[in-house]
Amino acid sequence: MAAEEVREVLPGQVRQTVSGHVHAQNDNDELQGDGGIIDLVEGSTGAGGLDDIVRGARRPPVQFSIESVAADCQFTRVVRFSIASGGAAVGAVPETATATAYSDDVTASTVYFRPQEVDEDRSCGTDLGIGASRPW
Repeated sequence: MAAEEVREVLPGQVRQTVSGHVHAQNDNDELQGDGGIIDLVEGSTGAGGLDDIVRGARRPPVQFSIESVAADCQFTRVVRFSIASGGAAVGAVPETATATAYSDDVTASTVYFRPQEVDEDRSCGTDLGIGASRPW
């Protein structure tokens, strides 16, 4: 809802919104709308549930994404991950769900974005404070 308001208040200035803490990712077919605008909604912010692995506590479901950005500042793709909680419904943590390992309950999908409108003279890179580039 806030993403819609941001686009309304700043027309033509926002190519992507990212929000979370709603306990469910939006569907892949809802990621990029008309005009190329991307709305990425995550199930978790910060993946705090991953900390339970170290503590040996029961783990909640976790959802997160890793997005790629090209040198010309195009959002090119996103890899979306979902780690279930022992096959239980979202939000439920069964007694048998331990934080020792993830296996069959991990899903990942890759979504490729259509090009967005980006100024021709704009460039993105690691020199802007993102970090050192590394080969695949």
